[in-house]
Parts: sequence; C-alpha cells; structure tokens
Amino acid sequence: MSDSELQDSFNLLAADLKTWKNDLDCNFNKLNERFTIMHTEISDIKSSMSEIKKDISAIKIEQENMDKRLSKVENYQSLHSENISDVKVTCEFLSQQHITLSTRVSDIEHDVKACDQNYILISSLENKIDTLEQHARQCNVEITNLPERRNENLISLILNIGKVIKCSVTQSDIIAIHRVPHAHPGCTRPKNIVIKFISRILRDNFLSSFRLAKNITTAQLDIQGSPQSIFINEHLTLKNKMLFRECRETAKRHGYKYVWVRHATILVRESDTSPIFAIKSQNDISRIKPRNQSGARMSQP
Repeated sequence: MSDSELQDSFNLLAADLKTWKNDLDCNFNKLNERFTIMHTEISDIKSSMSEIKKDISAIKIEQENMDKRLSKVENYQSLHSENISDVKVTCEFLSQQHITLSTRVSDIEHDVKACDQNYILISSLENKIDTLEQHARQCNVEITNLPERRNENLISLILNIGKVIKCSVTQSDIIAIHRVPHAHPGCTRPKNIVIKFISRILRDNFLSSFRLAKNITTAQLDIQGSPQSIFINEHLTLKNKMLFRECRETAKRHGYKYVWVRHATILVRESDTSPIFAIKSQNDISRIKPRNQSGARMSQP
C-alpha cells in the first residue's frame, strides 16, 4: 500500500475516531446531565422523606395522645357505666319506695276518709244526744248566784221567788229541785239550783215573769248579807252552756246589747232596732261582727 493510500486510511480512521469521540462526549454529557437531574431528584426525595419522617413522627405523637385520651375516655366510660349502674339501682330502689309510699298514702287517705266518716257519725250522734238531753230539760230552769245556806229549804226559796216575780208557783208544780256540783272543784261561787216544773208552759211563764221583773236581788228574797243579783235561765246542756258563754263574750267584745236563750236556742241582737239571729253552732259565732262600738251593756230583751 502506498503512502498516499496509507495516509488516506489514517485520515479516515482519524475522522472516525473523532466522530466516535464526539459521540462519546455527547453521550457522556447526556449521562452527566441525567446524573445531575437524578441527583437533584434524589435530594428532593431525601427532603420529602425527611418531611415524611417528621409527619410520621408527629402522627405517632398524636396517636400516642389519642391513645391516652382514648384510655381516659374508656376509664371515664367505665366509671360512668358504674355510676349509671348505681343510678339504676337507686332509681329502682326509689321506685319501689315510691310504690310503698303511694300504697301507704292510699291506706292513710282511706283511713282518713274512714275517720272523717266516723267523726261525722260521732258528731251527728253527739248532736242527737245533746238534742235529746236538751229536750229532757225543757221543763227545767237553772238559778245562779243564789247564796247557799245550811239546812236551806229550796222549795220555799222558789216559792218566794215566784211571789217576787209575780208568778204563782205551788209546791205541787215542782217535780224536782236540787243544787248541782260545780264543773270545777275549786269554784267558790254558790252551786246552781236546777228546778224541774211539771210542764214546759209553767217553766216558760216562770222565765217570762223573771225577765219582766228584771234585776232580782237577794235582798228582795229576805236573804241576809250584801244584796246580790240572781239569774234564772233555761237549763242548758254543758255543750250549749259553753256555746252560750263564748257567744256572750264575743258579743260583749263587739258591743252587742242583747244575748239570751229562748227554747234552748241562743239569740243575739246588736241593738233595739237590729234584727235577731240565732247561734246554733260554733261556726255561727263568726256572724257576731264588730258593727256598733258604743259598748252598750249586754242584757236580755
């Protein structure tokens, strides 16, 4: 091979080597660029992984806190469940107690109703007995404040009173006469005298004559000692006496002029021109209301 040919071959080879080198340089540059990009991407990935690790760490901390909270909630729920159980037991107990109390209240109400009925019945029977007792006294009068004397003759005293009040009374008109013991043993006033006449008409005439005579004293009956007023009224039962006494006290306090008894009925009148009304029970006393405060002396019309 000639030098010329050899030179051409060498040139050709040099050209090929240059081309191959250029290709290698180009490929290396591309690889270098890719490596740089990958390095950047790896750095970004590392940074992201660091952030992810931080987030995971925060999530773990939050998870631990959540676990603690959940544990507290579970403990509270457990305690709350126990409290609810206790409340249920208490409610059941209270419910049973309520049933028991309701039963007892019902029984008490039944007993109270029975007592009320018995009280009404007893009151009715007492009123009937008192009415019968008062009816048995319809021929009686009761004399108060008449001095006691040893060996006194009560019939003579009554006959003498009949003369003073101008009411003819004979011994045969009197069925019974006696002094009655005091309700209170310590009382120093004279014992009252109860007289039973043979008829209610005679009793009423005796009372009317006494009321017309007005203010009979012991001096008019020739009884020694300082003169004292005597009082003659219908013979009332203890219940009616108590009602009459309270009625007189109330009427006096409110300035009523008249309070008296007629046919075992208590009558009240404020003044000479006022209407008359009857007091038949404790509730009727409330009808005596303060009207005229003149303080007139209470008496019988």
